[in-house]
Amino acid sequence: GTAFCRRAPSTRTWAMPLALSLATLAAVLPALLSAPEGTRRVAIPMLVAGAAASLGTGLHDLAKRREPRFARILIAAGLLWCLSALAASPQAIPYSVGRVSQWLVEVGVVYLLLSYPSGRLTGPLQRGLFGASVSVAVLLYLPTALVAQQFPNPSPWSTCTAGCPSNAFALGSSASFVNIVVPLREVLTVVVLVGVAALAIQRSRTSGALFGRMYAPIALIAVVQAGALAVYFRARALGPPTAGLDVLSWIYVLSLPAVGVAASAGRLYRRLFTVKALERMAHELRTSATPAHVGRVMADALEDPSLVILHSFPGDAGVWVDESGSPVPAPSAGTERAVTEIANGNWRI
Repeated sequence: GTAFCRRAPSTRTWAMPLALSLATLAAVLPALLSAPEGTRRVAIPMLVAGAAASLGTGLHDLAKRREPRFARILIAAGLLWCLSALAASPQAIPYSVGRVSQWLVEVGVVYLLLSYPSGRLTGPLQRGLFGASVSVAVLLYLPTALVAQQFPNPSPWSTCTAGCPSNAFALGSSASFVNIVVPLREVLTVVVLVGVAALAIQRSRTSGALFGRMYAPIALIAVVQAGALAVYFRARALGPPTAGLDVLSWIYVLSLPAVGVAASAGRLYRRLFTVKALERMAHELRTSATPAHVGRVMADALEDPSLVILHSFPGDAGVWVDESGSPVPAPSAGTERAVTEIANGNWRI
């Protein structure tokens, strides 16, 4: 038999993120405890549940070495998300930190939705949409923190519309600039989110049975986020605040924790799908099965009728052959085909 061992994760990979997570929560909770009772009653449970979904998922995956890049980005976005809860504080400095953090959280959510599950932006559309999100944040959101005496109200985490804390970062005042930039950035934000949702839907439809179903929750989050924020911006501009506006703000706030939940659910689904596929193959295959029959059984088990199995052996000058032994061109990945290579030194599949 052959023994397999998995290297234990290094403490350094998760100790620092864990310490930062605990320190951030320790800094945010006291600010929420000083918030008005109505806000505090909702914000504290939201913070605890959201931190568990985002930071907890990221830390767990990082410790287990599961998609570590995605896990690190989820943790970083989760830290900003926790800081955004400071917007519920009645004090100017933590309130301002919370409002600015919320702008940056949106950039993190866009990256996570586009890069799921690997944490990498693999195509020009993904990179373009993320670049647009960064540009909107840097050019249209962050500068207003320096020239606006007040942030737009109400906001996620805070329902105050009068007597809200002032902007602690304001170095001056330019109402005309703010009045032009705020509507523009809101429209562009929704446009970017609609693009993210459209791309997520496309990936869900074209990624096959396994990954298509894994992408489906991510696509749903992207669609709900885009729709909720579009209605929220419009309703806030029309005023006055309503209960429906509060609901939309909390839906938007929970978009990042929802990504954490979707990542965990997707990983669980992948395991269940794998177990089901292996069971079907073990039931269907016999020792006398031909290569063609093996291919058909695998295609059925993986719910992928386009599956093709190619082989290559030492001494064949890298030639690939199909199930009948006929030479075929070397496999290459494309927009509608993924290529997975498995090798043990004596053969490649």
